[in-house]
Amino acid sequence: MAAERVLLATRSSGKLRELRALFAEHGRAVIDLDDAGIPEWPDEDALEVHETFEENALAKARHFFGIARMPVVADDSGLVVPALNGAPGVLSKRWSGRTDLRGQALDDENNRLLIERLRGASDRRAHYVCVAAFVDAGHEIVRRGEVHGRIVEASRGSGGFGYDPYFRAYDQVYPDYWRFNEWNREFQQFVANDNLPSLEMIRGLSHDHTGSFGSALGGVNTPELQQADNDFAVGLVVQAVANSPYAKDTLIIVIEDDCQDGADHVDSHRATTYFVGPYVKQHAVLSTRYSQPNVLRTIEDILGTEHINLNTYYARPMADVFDVHSSGKWTYHAVASTLLKLTTLGLDPAKVEFASGPDLKPTHDAQYWADKTRGFDFSGEDRVPADLYNKILWEGLKGTPAPAAKTSFSKLNAGKPTDDDE
Repeated sequence: MAAERVLLATRSSGKLRELRALFAEHGRAVIDLDDAGIPEWPDEDALEVHETFEENALAKARHFFGIARMPVVADDSGLVVPALNGAPGVLSKRWSGRTDLRGQALDDENNRLLIERLRGASDRRAHYVCVAAFVDAGHEIVRRGEVHGRIVEASRGSGGFGYDPYFRAYDQVYPDYWRFNEWNREFQQFVANDNLPSLEMIRGLSHDHTGSFGSALGGVNTPELQQADNDFAVGLVVQAVANSPYAKDTLIIVIEDDCQDGADHVDSHRATTYFVGPYVKQHAVLSTRYSQPNVLRTIEDILGTEHINLNTYYARPMADVFDVHSSGKWTYHAVASTLLKLTTLGLDPAKVEFASGPDLKPTHDAQYWADKTRGFDFSGEDRVPADLYNKILWEGLKGTPAPAAKTSFSKLNAGKPTDDDE
């Protein structure tokens, strides 16, 4: 049976591309105004003259339903920046006032104005608003959604449109699960277009750093919750690849940042690295001594690229990670910690599998951690006092005094006179 058609009241190729895939999952085909034979008229933007996204979306849906006499979905969306008194808001598309521009040229001009207006601003909070209105004979439904984040100073990525390139960066306020959703949107576009890059680096899943407990979104506001959020998001990335056509020839390498910062029970320079994908030894733990240049050398050899420098030239590839005689088949299914049941991430219980066992709870609430880290700068990597933060985490999570970190230099320094002795 043919899919029921819905008219999407937009001429934006970006919106149409994303919404076609969304509606297809529910058995509905989407056509746009051009497909429906509705010509563009000069005053079409006059439908969006209202002060709210809701009014604009509903006005468009009603207008085009009156013309097409078929189910219509219209939206009005935009970027809201508190430091700019809510601008660009409902004027997002037309904010620059450049009526002579279209498409990417208009996006570029709007983004230029956005960055110019925020130059020097310390408050870079922002949120996207999307209001969708559905109109059919005798039915009108209006729904609103928001995604909160920050405006970055430099353009990033190439998969989005509009203000996307300047939205988000390293930020402990924002959950990794939501970051995964944005990554997956772009990944599924690569799958649909069969154009996944040979090398992709995902730097944004950073909640294992923890922090910003007083302002964290989605209820992910304690170290345990943030680590669980990071674990699940990383697992979902692996799961997405495993269930894609790229599973047969994609290797995923997960490395730890700042592995030298904080001693464990073996070595203060030790870190874990995870390999997932075809021809990787299954359920194996290797203790071969490797370093970051070994990881880079392995990537170089797999891609057949030139060496970055002498460090990777002389480094050994991590050959004992692989089993070239295996079938190359692999699967992966992400499981969430029960801690995430306490959040407002929007996890669908019908689609998310939680770990077996009792439901876990954080050792302390968000206010405890916010008080302990008051004055810490979590706006970027490596801006907090590492030793003090390690001590706070240990004592807050384990409930015992933090041990003093000792190195091989401790004995040498023990006999030296201090400033008080001189």
